[in-house]
Amino acid sequence: MTPYDIQSQYYCNPMPIEDMAFPPPQPTYLNLPDGEYVWYIAVDPAATTKSYSDETAIVVAAVTKDGMVYITQAFHGKWPGNETAKKLIGLVARIEPRKVGIEFGLQEHLRYIIDNEKSAWEEANNKRLPLYIEPIRIKAQQNKFDKVNWTLGSFVREGKVKIHKSCGDLIAQMDRFTKNYSGKDDIVDAASMIFRIVEGFSYRHYT
Repeated sequence: MTPYDIQSQYYCNPMPIEDMAFPPPQPTYLNLPDGEYVWYIAVDPAATTKSYSDETAIVVAAVTKDGMVYITQAFHGKWPGNETAKKLIGLVARIEPRKVGIEFGLQEHLRYIIDNEKSAWEEANNKRLPLYIEPIRIKAQQNKFDKVNWTLGSFVREGKVKIHKSCGDLIAQMDRFTKNYSGKDDIVDAASMIFRIVEGFSYRHYT
């Protein structure tokens, strides 16, 4: 019998383990270990808030000096640009990330919305809010599976990623993610972007 037949008939699961990018169980943790961390945020904005569009996804990660990645938050929703900007500015104010990576694409105007929201926050709080945004390039010739597999997938296989147990939607997407997967993958995509903005990771140079 093929792996597909075994999974379908015996385990009521039509997805063979051999096809999964992230065979479960996913590497999770409950409490962030004591230590020094550099924080990063990745945002994958949806093109629209229409029902047929993906959702906007935001992922927050804490990275140790030896390259261990702890994903602390991962969430998504159909938010207009101003709501996305407010959520982002709120996160930046709380955790003070070194960098925010955003795949602008069709949402290039989001940069100006974020700038306006940042200015409003600074005026209301009477202090400066450090915010460095790194635009993430979109390569049309690179398929999504390879992009995720070479970044998040590689680190998971190396045991260099831990995901907070509260990130249920990210874990569920990872459990289903394959080359032929056609469901929601917005949070997985955003999580893969973390590895493209951390300074010491070689993945940022060729992904």
